[in-house]
Amino acid sequence: MSYKIVFIKVDDENPLIRFPPLGLGSIIEYLKKNTNAFDIDVYDYAIVSDLKNLLIRKYKTEKPLLFCLSSLLRHYKKVYKLSSFLKTYFHDIPIIVGGPLVTSLREKVMNIKHIDYAIYGEGEVAFYEYLKYLFSNWTSIKSVPSLIYRDSQRVVVNPNDGAELDDFSIPMPDYESIHIEKYFKYQSYEMGGLGKYIPLMTSRGCPFSCTYCHRTFGRKIRYIEEDKIFNAIKQLTNKYKIKHIAILDDVFNINESRAKNIINGLLSIEPDFYLSFGNGFRADIISNDFIDFINNRRKNIKFISFGIESASPRIQSLIKKNLDIEKARVNIEKISMSEEIILSGNFMLGFPTEKREEIISTINLAKSLPLHSASFLRVSPNVNTEIFSTLPVDVQNNIIKDILNGELDTNFHTYTINLSELSDFEINILQRHAILSFYSSKRRVYRIIKSMPLAMIFKQGLFYLIRSISGRYKI
Repeated sequence: MSYKIVFIKVDDENPLIRFPPLGLGSIIEYLKKNTNAFDIDVYDYAIVSDLKNLLIRKYKTEKPLLFCLSSLLRHYKKVYKLSSFLKTYFHDIPIIVGGPLVTSLREKVMNIKHIDYAIYGEGEVAFYEYLKYLFSNWTSIKSVPSLIYRDSQRVVVNPNDGAELDDFSIPMPDYESIHIEKYFKYQSYEMGGLGKYIPLMTSRGCPFSCTYCHRTFGRKIRYIEEDKIFNAIKQLTNKYKIKHIAILDDVFNINESRAKNIINGLLSIEPDFYLSFGNGFRADIISNDFIDFINNRRKNIKFISFGIESASPRIQSLIKKNLDIEKARVNIEKISMSEEIILSGNFMLGFPTEKREEIISTINLAKSLPLHSASFLRVSPNVNTEIFSTLPVDVQNNIIKDILNGELDTNFHTYTINLSELSDFEINILQRHAILSFYSSKRRVYRIIKSMPLAMIFKQGLFYLIRSISGRYKI
């Protein structure tokens, strides 16, 4: 006998970017490796239309064991409404929630009265141990790592001891269970027009200490076994004729020897693969040897993003990124010599105590680099980050209160708190100036038209440009 488990990725309906739930895929793969007792269904709000009626029709008689919701923090209100709906129609079925929503809010997520359990951090081990607790008399709920639950009127947060997987245990996502084929008709996060794509993480963790980052996977880097990666990609390529691999590691180039092995291994599966690196390279640690390696594969490597954030050494120190700006500049210029790799830079405006001249220096740096595209985002002090903890306690409490009341959308395009020494008006003007002056360069326009796929220019680039300079968004 198998028990039905229903996973739901909570998302916007019909968003521009539809991204497959890799986290759920990893949990499902880990579960399948350890037991065959469960039958899995997966739904994505961004893909499935009229999801609520579908759930009623499908599970009215054949009721599942669990409903499992995965969500970003910004979808708190949607989780509230969906869990309320589920309890109305399936009142006796437990609801368990995970994802960045829970990792950010921890015990406060239990303010949603319809939720029975929650899991923070990595979910593979925790969810499997939770299922063991449900089905065994000898497993105590207190032994389930990273579990959040109610004990009478008290919310209990179990420690995460044993919840993180080691290098040999991290699974590749079960791409079939999350219906990867449904995402092929949508563009990837970084690129458009390059054919069917697979998002791929080859490692977890980042050794750096940037204060604005959630550090979801911790500071220790754990590498997924290369054979697992290549076997999964080979099977998917044979079945779906994959053309594009979007690598999403936090710092893919932290281990250049392994990075070369991954790239060469993927190209041995399909010599015509397009590769993109949307989460980016750390620009100041790239060796000349690795730059030569990249440029020699410029027919395959189509997109690299660099997290620069600020041109100010003071700000770099303040946010604990400590990027060597000059080294980063030199390395980006060397990579740009290929002229075939699309290069993008990520910049942030409005760090704590940031001055006007520091923001202007960041804008000037962006304009001086041989980049095809750049984002200039306002700093968003997200919950459960170091930069958030530096806010006055009353400000922290008000932000969390607004999230719990469904009054604050933490989408990084609209959620901003001015931490700089500038007024809101000044920083908004500078942000629009950054975007317009960056993209008005004739040389950059030529570079974009020459190198970027038309689908990326029109479907993604123009959308963000128009949105960025409109008064509707605080970008």
